[in-house]
Amino acid sequence: MAKQTPEGRVKDAIKKHLKTYYPDNFHFLPVSNGMGRHGIPDFVCSIPTVITADMVGSTIGVFVGIEAKTLKGKVSPLQSQCLGDISRSYGAAIVVWGSDDVGRIDGYLISALNGFADVEKPS
Repeated sequence: MAKQTPEGRVKDAIKKHLKTYYPDNFHFLPVSNGMGRHGIPDFVCSIPTVITADMVGSTIGVFVGIEAKTLKGKVSPLQSQCLGDISRSYGAAIVVWGSDDVGRIDGYLISALNGFADVEKPS
């Protein structure tokens, strides 16, 4: 069996988090082969989100782009541009910095309603 990369461990932690806390989510990991658009996040998701009663009271799917990085990783300019495009279209754009950082997904789902991208490394 091939040895898993550090970023692969972050991706596995994100998958586990999504399955545990958002069992009705839809996600996929697009494969970059040089033919499609560059800079797409590692995870493309729709996560069911309950809107508050004063905002209709129903559940919607929030478009979420999740980029997996190790603490030593860097977001490329194309990835940053794509995450910005997602947030400008009122999707949630998140960079998860290591396996211990997957909890940030929860806090930023509501950010999709405000067009906010969270790409900063935690301090």
